[in-house]
Amino acid sequence: MLGLTRGKRSPVTCHLKCDGACARPAPNTSANPTFRDVARIPGAGPTAAAPGAPRPPATMISAPAPADGPSAGAPMLRTKNDPSGITVLGTFANCSGGTTPWGTVLSGEENFQGYFRTSGAFPPDKRYGLQDKATTYGWEEVDARFDARGAGHETEPNRFGWIVELDPFRPDEPPVKHTALGRFKHEGANVMVGRSGHVAAYMGDDERFDYVYRFVSRNRMRSGTGSGARAHNKTLLSQGSLYVARFTGNSPADQIDGSGSLPADGAFDGTGEWLPIVVDGFSHVPGFSAEQALVCGDPADPGTYFAGFPRDRVAPISCPDNIAFDSRGDLWIATDGAPSTLGHCDGLFHMPLSGRDRGHLRQFLAVPREAETCGPVIRDAEGTVLVAVQHPGEDGTFADQHSFFPDYVADGAAPAPGQWRGPRPSVVQVWRDRD
Repeated sequence: MLGLTRGKRSPVTCHLKCDGACARPAPNTSANPTFRDVARIPGAGPTAAAPGAPRPPATMISAPAPADGPSAGAPMLRTKNDPSGITVLGTFANCSGGTTPWGTVLSGEENFQGYFRTSGAFPPDKRYGLQDKATTYGWEEVDARFDARGAGHETEPNRFGWIVELDPFRPDEPPVKHTALGRFKHEGANVMVGRSGHVAAYMGDDERFDYVYRFVSRNRMRSGTGSGARAHNKTLLSQGSLYVARFTGNSPADQIDGSGSLPADGAFDGTGEWLPIVVDGFSHVPGFSAEQALVCGDPADPGTYFAGFPRDRVAPISCPDNIAFDSRGDLWIATDGAPSTLGHCDGLFHMPLSGRDRGHLRQFLAVPREAETCGPVIRDAEGTVLVAVQHPGEDGTFADQHSFFPDYVADGAAPAPGQWRGPRPSVVQVWRDRD
């Protein structure tokens, strides 16, 4: 696709960041030392390179990624290339996702609108920014299915915007798109097991002014790591009920003025209810309590709020994008867009939600220039945190690189095997030194 893409990021992204991988099939192995086998070595502390360890699946836009759940096979997913509406080709625009208790990885298909040219005539298309305009990446010029104006391709965009589940322990299995979790600009999926054994996934839509969702499985999780239990648990996100949250404040509206001053009742709180979208026979609780613990911004701004913690003792934060929780229930926030508001690089932040430090927001790490923080995985019991660094130096060009992360090859130096003097998206691990 090199030479056919357009825009300021695409040449670097398509060629040097991934060697044009999206344009061609690739085996599930790599001779490139950049892509290493990764495994946890007992007693070694952090995850380390381990040649010969099982590799995760290599997923291309031409590789099957079947859909399951209520929309699989529906007219909205059928195309002339796939009249069944089940065998989707590829997954892309993947952003934050999550991990599951049964050892699989979830990835959210987020900004799918940037890859399709459509007629722009359908209200759902307009809602998510799909339009009759040449795309930045120009895929519609290479593969007809990305031009949804063409006969038989009108529904191709509907095949993206889902939560995708991948099993790193079964690299030969294709990823599965779970339509039961809804289609939108997915940003994260935090999975929890309830006391009943049913699984809940909490998700956010990254489109502006959209919603928070909850999925509850029809079936219960089975304990154990045997093949039978894992096979069953990998079906839990295929059937269930989907809800959207509606929040209602309980303070007088004229006391919520954007100044950051607490209302007379002392908190930005209220109630909420889960409105059913698709109910699959599972009994649900209609309401819940809600409290706003954080109003982001520069702590010097009186309009910010940090759960009552003194503003002069917290870090500035803007543009929260996805979240995670550790074993204590503390909140971790990954940001995307802080340079445009605070003038700082994006980062990962930690904030307790209970106890004397409730609201004490601290920055844990910062990512490089023009990058976003994504998909934090918190393993505090192991003393490790993993986070994805997306599109570092995205506003640069070949002639004017804005970042050299992660290799930082010095000017004029010969790159070592697998290195490059330019930016690449990466997964970063931080661990606690126990010595």
